Amino acid sequence: LLLYTINRHTMKNTIIIFCILMFTSVAFAQQTTIWTIGSARTVPKGSAEFGIAHPLQVGITNTLELSTQPILALGLVPNFAIKKLWWVGDIMIATQHRYSMPTTMYRVMGDIEKRFTYIPDSLEIPYLFGIGNDILISAGVGPEAILSVKLGGDFGLKYRGDSLPQIYKPILYPRTAIYHDMFVWNIGMDLDGNIYKNFNFSADIDFYSVGLKIDDWAIEHKGYFIYNHSTNFAALIGYKASYGSYPDGRKLYVLPIVDLIFKINPPKPKPVPGLWRKK
Repeated sequence: LLLYTINRHTMKNTIIIFCILMFTSVAFAQQTTIWTIGSARTVPKGSAEFGIAHPLQVGITNTLELSTQPILALGLVPNFAIKKLWWVGDIMIATQHRYSMPTTMYRVMGDIEKRFTYIPDSLEIPYLFGIGNDILISAGVGPEAILSVKLGGDFGLKYRGDSLPQIYKPILYPRTAIYHDMFVWNIGMDLDGNIYKNFNFSADIDFYSVGLKIDDWAIEHKGYFIYNHSTNFAALIGYKASYGSYPDGRKLYVLPIVDLIFKINPPKPKPVPGLWRKK
């Protein structure tokens, strides 16, 4: 992990930096993966995908997907998401609805205060519920590339117990601010596609705002290079970066990512490539 604190960069310069990073991630893309995370597409009926950081995705029907983040679940945060594909054509439109309950994680953090000092040991943690909703719109932008735009928002609910201290950490702050009666909204863009044969890419950029007045914000970006060894297995290498304005200063965070992705009952490849071809 690499964590920097930056005090003198403007938001404009940050946006330029992230756009350059995103461009370098996809500059050599020519041809379709197609990665369903971040797009309106869903995992086909009867199929499933999972990895270490990659969420477990299960196709309930050809237009309904259920998913969960295993790492969050292991981190004592029960969570799941439902994605529903409403419109299929040259443009695909879907909505995604997310739920999480981090109460146990917060309580464990309080129990090991000497190691993890975000939460005072004496604080009584309330029951916490996080709810989020997104709309996703995807369209083809090349022979084998898909551009997706997304708009979403998250809010939190608390039941009983004391109020929580803020967690002013990159990645975490925009996701935990909802438990302090703050609405967090986001807007972003994903580009997914094929580079050459079994080599694919996925890149995105997202803007998060804590509150409607954009008092605190974060720009997050990730770039993935994906090698599809077969229809059942893929390897991924990339990074995730975040830069934002927090109550205690601006911070940059860069996280390298390596993952192995397994697919269960994937659809059979079709001989004729097309934009919505499934591998």
